[in-house]
Amino acid sequence: MIVPIYAKVSYNSVDLCCDFLEDLTNHNKGLNHSFFDYTESKMTKNEWVEFLLLETIRNEVVDDEVAMMIPSLQHSMKQVMSSNLWDECGNGNIDNFHTTWLRRLLKSLNKDNDIIEYRKTKPWFTSITSNSLNSLLTTVGGVYRAYGHFLITESWVAPHFTKMLIGMENVGLTSKDTQLYFIAHKTIDPFHAAEMLSGIRKMKPQLEKKELKEIVSGACQAVAAGSVMYDELEKYFNEGAL
Repeated sequence: MIVPIYAKVSYNSVDLCCDFLEDLTNHNKGLNHSFFDYTESKMTKNEWVEFLLLETIRNEVVDDEVAMMIPSLQHSMKQVMSSNLWDECGNGNIDNFHTTWLRRLLKSLNKDNDIIEYRKTKPWFTSITSNSLNSLLTTVGGVYRAYGHFLITESWVAPHFTKMLIGMENVGLTSKDTQLYFIAHKTIDPFHAAEMLSGIRKMKPQLEKKELKEIVSGACQAVAAGSVMYDELEKYFNEGAL
């Protein structure tokens, strides 16, 4: 019998639960998925253009996803997610709004109009992680699971984007506008992941077992959803879709 990874965590202590979550962010199937080895060394320029369209579609709604979490959280968890949203919104500077960076990316690829049609035909599996998170954000009482889900995806950004940037360099996608979103998030998102763990540890009153279990459940859901999506992306590009 396979024991689920979340069965290994103790919910008797907030610190022990956070230690488990921190370990999970550093050791999970999606963290060093082979798809990102493919982006680093094998992806062609045409494949890159399509993948960057998919990345834009996935990331352009992150500010709304973060905003949806904030009303249902309290104290330090609300604080860290508000900080995250403030970063998403460019810290008050519209030129640094993260969706502005994505627009610059599309314009650099001459795809700012094409993406409208591409949304209608993109592969279904490229929305798995977004749909997984949004299933929690739109469920009454799902905010703690959504928090855990988002913690995992934030922790994936730096290792994934590091390999992606190498791959982009390999095919000549080197302009500032093309790379800005990914370069910035390599620094921003590890900080947010650490903040999210700190937000759990500092909650007053402390989170109860039920709430901790919800966070861990969401984190494990993210690992499962992301791993399946990356499996499918790797097959899609390996099979010569382009």
